[in-house]
Amino acid sequence: MLLATLPLPSWSFTSVAVGAHRVLPAVQDASAAELRTLEVQSGTPATGDRVAAADTSVDTFNSIGLTFDRAPSAPVFLRTQRPDGGWDPWQVLSVSADEGPDGTTSAGTDAVWTGGAVGYEVNLGRTDAKVADVVTVSEELRRSAADTTLLAGASTARPLTVHTRAEWGARATNSSPSYASSLKLAVVHHSASGNTYTSAQVPSVLRSIQAYHMDGRGWSDMAYNFVVDKFGTIWEGRGGGIDRPVVGAHAMGFNTSTVGVMVLGDYSLPGVLPGAATQESVSKLVGWKFAMHGISPTGRTSFTSGGSSSIAAGRVVDLPRVVGHKDVGATGCPGSIYGYLGGMRTRAQEWTNWILATSGPSGSVESVTMPAPGTVRVAGYAVDPGLGGPAKVRLTVAGRTVEAVTSLNRADVQALPGFAGAPLASGFSLTVSGVPPGFAEACATIVDQGAVVGDEPLGCTSLRVADPAGRAPTGELFATTVAPGTVMTAFRVADAQGKAPFVADVLVDGKVRATKSTNSEGVGMVRLDGVPGGRHQLCLRARNVGAGADTVADCTNPVVPGAPPRGVVELLATEPGRVKVKGWAVDDESVAPTFVAVFVGSAGTAVAADRPRPDQLVWFPGLGPNHGFEATVPAAKGTHNVCVVAHNLGLGTDTSLTCKRLVVK
Repeated sequence: MLLATLPLPSWSFTSVAVGAHRVLPAVQDASAAELRTLEVQSGTPATGDRVAAADTSVDTFNSIGLTFDRAPSAPVFLRTQRPDGGWDPWQVLSVSADEGPDGTTSAGTDAVWTGGAVGYEVNLGRTDAKVADVVTVSEELRRSAADTTLLAGASTARPLTVHTRAEWGARATNSSPSYASSLKLAVVHHSASGNTYTSAQVPSVLRSIQAYHMDGRGWSDMAYNFVVDKFGTIWEGRGGGIDRPVVGAHAMGFNTSTVGVMVLGDYSLPGVLPGAATQESVSKLVGWKFAMHGISPTGRTSFTSGGSSSIAAGRVVDLPRVVGHKDVGATGCPGSIYGYLGGMRTRAQEWTNWILATSGPSGSVESVTMPAPGTVRVAGYAVDPGLGGPAKVRLTVAGRTVEAVTSLNRADVQALPGFAGAPLASGFSLTVSGVPPGFAEACATIVDQGAVVGDEPLGCTSLRVADPAGRAPTGELFATTVAPGTVMTAFRVADAQGKAPFVADVLVDGKVRATKSTNSEGVGMVRLDGVPGGRHQLCLRARNVGAGADTVADCTNPVVPGAPPRGVVELLATEPGRVKVKGWAVDDESVAPTFVAVFVGSAGTAVAADRPRPDQLVWFPGLGPNHGFEATVPAAKGTHNVCVVAHNLGLGTDTSLTCKRLVVK
């Protein structure tokens, strides 16, 4: 099969930062002259028995750092070589054992932005060199899946622009984000990565930090929830949703229920101070986040440490709501920014007050009950600040909808943060009748009558509605696990009108993916392969026996991990005027065939991986047999770098299966 050379319009190639671990080069004793030079240039004494190691043959890299099996015992110094052969001054690296997921034991320096260095030299303690790795971060041209998370709700006025992860080219995370139940603190950091970056370089700097955290430190994503650069621009950092309490990796022992705001730059250097635009952006950001959670930036709170380098696990500390990293860990971070936190708290409070005064509707569902078969009642409170009167609430259950204005007196609501001016009649209780048996979701929404920012969802509650006649089958999904591209679930079905085995359908996002019979005890199991990465609705529909009807008995929402494609190139050879390729490729997130691109130099030819390969079914039985590829592609005479890349169908990135230097005659 000879395919024409294609421009591959569906492949969007962008620069992706990738970190590479490198074994520390051979060390030698540090000379007295070098020690004097680095002390003068860095302003830091070089203590202890020291060694030096250098490498001037690495590919161009944009940032660099060192990782250690344990915290280093002596200062770590670095200098980098420019493309013109000259060397930048020595600098002392900030070492952090305070960042990372809770329970992290390794240590590492902050990543230093180089903007395109071609060599490096490090100077460190002799014993520290035995447990050190060098991590360089370079830009590679790859096609990567977009990493975006929609806002969970938009009712809180946002007086700021937050540039998304897609805008700076973030990689997809290695695992699903974790969320806290509340927000208690904002922790302010600096990156200690350098201050010479331009506004155009900021996306590349952010990519390098994320790559260092993921590939160098082994974390699932960038540590910080938000980044503010020296120009005052606000960037989304860690994935998971800017309006949600995402658990970061920015302050060990204090990651949960905090938001990590990192100012891009090294503010530990003499004379480097945060500019007015940066201070204002941090204040706005904190004010907005705190307004959403009804807390005060100028207040204080008690916090139980999960275990940091300065506060033991289980110790309860009293802290301001906005702290610097040094308040919760043994670090100098955030440098000179720390002296400005008092003013930022005050300014953030002004923004919180303004946001609460101009926000759209807000409220809470406090109870969901079923007072009778087929009847669902939802109660809570709702306030629409733009009206000065009762708010309107909508309740939807299984396609049935009722609406009503708040009418119950709730003096307690007026005492909540941000609700001082709420009407006394802020409570509601809505009832929907005639709900059919089986699984249902009761969803409450405040209708924005003032048309300020739109309706405000108050959330949905999952219910199992009983059949008053007792004829409908029942069931549950009692054990669901996920793997890349796969959902495995165990279920139970019962029907008073018959005996097991029963029959049930398993649906993913409303479509039947499997029909299974239970055993004699009404229990069944199913494995679903080829499920795209992301959040899905998995439902169990029990087939009815006798009178009644089939019933969706239970649903759950598994988050399936993404997976890059995999495969093997079994043949890559040349013939006169062309290259021949053969192998197989699959993407665990789809039962559909993927394709590979055969690049001869920069020209890419798409080759479908849809040929029968039943011999490979042992490796991917649930994805079917048609995942082989075989083709010849044209190639000009000469020496070419030939690469075969498997196309990614879901989350993740394309996979390079092989690259070879071939001579075409």
